[in-house]
Amino acid sequence: MTGESLDRTLESWLRDDADRRVPDHLESVLAATVGTRQRRQGAGPWPSWSGRTRVLAIAALVALAAASVTLLSVGRPRPHNVPVPTAVGVNGVLLVRFDRDLYELDANGSNRRAVVVGPGGEFGAVFSPDGSRFAFGRMDDNLSHVQIVVANVDGSRQTVMLETRGDESRGYAWSPDGERLAILHHAGPSSDSLSIVEVDDPASARAVSLPRHTTYGHFGFGLQVGWASSDELIVTGSQRKIGQVIYAIRADGSGFREIAKSAGYEYVGLSADGRWLTYFEYVRDSLGHAVGARSHLVEVATGDDRVLSSGHGAWDQELVISPAGTTGAMVACLNGFDGCDLVIVSLDGSSAARVIGPVGGPTPKERRIVYSPDGRKILVSRYNQPTIVIDVATGEQTELGEGIWIEAWQPLPRP
Repeated sequence: MTGESLDRTLESWLRDDADRRVPDHLESVLAATVGTRQRRQGAGPWPSWSGRTRVLAIAALVALAAASVTLLSVGRPRPHNVPVPTAVGVNGVLLVRFDRDLYELDANGSNRRAVVVGPGGEFGAVFSPDGSRFAFGRMDDNLSHVQIVVANVDGSRQTVMLETRGDESRGYAWSPDGERLAILHHAGPSSDSLSIVEVDDPASARAVSLPRHTTYGHFGFGLQVGWASSDELIVTGSQRKIGQVIYAIRADGSGFREIAKSAGYEYVGLSADGRWLTYFEYVRDSLGHAVGARSHLVEVATGDDRVLSSGHGAWDQELVISPAGTTGAMVACLNGFDGCDLVIVSLDGSSAARVIGPVGGPTPKERRIVYSPDGRKILVSRYNQPTIVIDVATGEQTELGEGIWIEAWQPLPRP
């Protein structure tokens, strides 16, 4: 198997980055105000007018200012009614896969530095919530053995969390507190297992019992397992007579429930706060031919499942939710996989969708979309095409180069 086909086989492992911050100086301003002697009445630029005269003067000035604003706005085009991206985290480095090894890049694509290089192939890197560590998979050259490994952000202190056969691995995800790793893997004939591993004590791994008669993970692209909260996980699966199903289960093995099901979901995603699930499904005609695609937004707590439309063609595909959890980026195509654009949509429908730029024509299996931690940039990796960075506000695109597959964008805590 070639390196390229290895990448394609391991696509399902991928999961679903100049920060403009306002300094928090309110306390210092208040302290300075309290310590400053106030002017006596009549001092400063105001004449010593009577109370009634002063009120009338202030009212006149306010009215004049309002009129000025109105005049200035006449004839000026209204901006797009799209929420301004909310800064949630701080952008760190990019973690990319290049020639089956893992490298760091600065956010502008420069200064490539090796992080994990060696025999076999590394893939599926996922940063911990605080950005101090990352988990990744390592497969040997024979594609027969996989290790799930956690390392410091510079690649040091690599610690194996779990080992399994190459065809038995499914997916893994960090808990919200960054202390545990959930690993979905095959555990024997007709049996899949969900293991919870304390990252600082891998020997403490425990299995969460999953109901039988379901094959978990390994279906569609995107999420296989994720954390909706500190004690509830999301797993994807398939049943022969039902189709593909998304489940929730508590970390102690209780509370197993169905959240959503589809005849064939693709590209499952989970919002950063664990509130929303996303997936898309193909629309088929009476002969079973795909004639469109619909993106779904599902509330994890209630299972409420609704279609979220871009209003831009009949093929609404990958939907990735922003870090703030109020908007999302969706790939919308006019015809199949042609004429595809990246569209910003509002999750509650309060604002109009907005096209921010083309993303080329690869299929969803050959494309990966990653938001920056601050929500102001979007990375689009595409097989056999340059990886691009798109500015959410302006749509400006910057190429990072070809042959670079973005694994993750490091989140850093806000100062």
